[in-house]
Amino acid sequence: MQFNFSQRAAAMARSLALAAAVAAAPVAFAQDGFPVKPIQIIVPTGPGGGTDTAARLLARVFNEKLKWQVVVVNRLGAGTRLAGESVAKAAPDGYTLLMGINALATGPLVYNSMPYDALRDFAPVSLVLVVPYLFVAHPALPVKNARELIALAR
Repeated sequence: MQFNFSQRAAAMARSLALAAAVAAAPVAFAQDGFPVKPIQIIVPTGPGGGTDTAARLLARVFNEKLKWQVVVVNRLGAGTRLAGESVAKAAPDGYTLLMGINALATGPLVYNSMPYDALRDFAPVSLVLVVPYLFVAHPALPVKNARELIALAR
């Protein structure tokens, strides 16, 4: 798959717009009689990871606040495509939520086609978690920072 610069720039702009919308959106459930059936949080990764753990903590808070059953469903595979597709095809009633991760925005850059359009098929609700990523190495490796690691690699 070949992308020219303008395609990459447009895809990056869409990804950044999605990320900004998620970060700025308020949390709201404004339906009469909500909830009347279990709420599902679909997680596009396997059990036990950071996304799954965050979703389970969020589900616990929802359970306490709503006094209603909120369950976490792991639908891993195909780089979040399976989870995203299941949520995109779900009824737009607030009972199926997606725990979005960066692959939701970067998928269109990696795959020729996606079973959903993240900007059209999903509505941002709230930023849930920001997690830093770290490089770590064996303590015997003679580096103390990224600059030293790059120099050693050269």
